[in-house]
Amino acid sequence: MTGFMTLAALLADVLLGLWGAKRFGASKNGLIGAVIGAIIGLFLPPPLLWLILGPLLGAIVGELTAGKNIAAGSKAGLGALLGSLVAFILKFAVSLSCIALFFLALKLS
Repeated sequence: MTGFMTLAALLADVLLGLWGAKRFGASKNGLIGAVIGAIIGLFLPPPLLWLILGPLLGAIVGELTAGKNIAAGSKAGLGALLGSLVAFILKFAVSLSCIALFFLALKLS
C-alpha cells in the first residue's frame, strides 16, 4: 500500500512540474528541460534545494534553446517551480500518511 502511494507521489511530482510549466506557456523544449532539471536535481546536494530549483532552471534553459527570450523562459520556469512545490506538498502528505499507516499497523498487530 505505501509503495503504491510512494509511486503515485513520484509520478505526480513529474506530472505536476510539467503541468505547471505548460500552464505558464512552456514549449516542448521547456517541458523537456524541466524534466531533465528535475532528474539532475536528484543527484545534486542538497537534494531538496535542487529538486525545487532543477525544474525551474531546466525550463528556463529549455526555453532559451527553443529561441525564446529570458522573460518567456522565466515564466515557464516559474510554472515548473509552482508545479514542483505543489508536488512537494503532495509528497509530504503522502509521507505523513505512510507514517500513520505504519503506526496503525503496529498498533493492530
